[in-house]
Amino acid sequence: MPYTFSPMKAVQATSILLKPSPDMTMSYMKLIKLLYIADRESIKETRAPITGDRPVAMPHGPVLSSIYDFIMKRDRPGIETWEQFFETAGIDIVLLNEPGTDELCPYEVDKLREIAARYADHTQWDLRDLTHEFDEWKRNDPGHSSQAIPLEHIIDAVGLSNEIDEILQDREDSKYFASIFQR
Repeated sequence: MPYTFSPMKAVQATSILLKPSPDMTMSYMKLIKLLYIADRESIKETRAPITGDRPVAMPHGPVLSSIYDFIMKRDRPGIETWEQFFETAGIDIVLLNEPGTDELCPYEVDKLREIAARYADHTQWDLRDLTHEFDEWKRNDPGHSSQAIPLEHIIDAVGLSNEIDEILQDREDSKYFASIFQR
């Protein structure tokens, strides 16, 4: 799903999900599922994800590739931004510093807060089971490996199959304009 991935936008989205927790800590599996669900619902509602990260099917369900790599402390572009705000402590992500929300639009902030509230009482295992029911994960079930989830599969799964061509064109336009303004 190559929309433009912004490490700072991912940081801000993550912080919104962690803030309702009394100690601003959450298991990374729960966090990554919440971020995926938020992206999925944003695609359904706005035709674009919040994070722009690449979804991948893994044994415990879908994950967002770059954010997962940040959590696992894998060296990749943006890791230094992530590490200014979060620490991985065992299976948990801990918010260290407040990143603000200036990279997110009001819809995205509201969607993330709504997702955090809706799934506040769900465990990481509840969310794993829930995301295993998503059609796009079933179509790309990786067994014991991993496999990219094509945007087309998500679009179809959220009921927008009649808009696939338009959404894919919007994605290409987004990539083009991002490349112009990043120079």
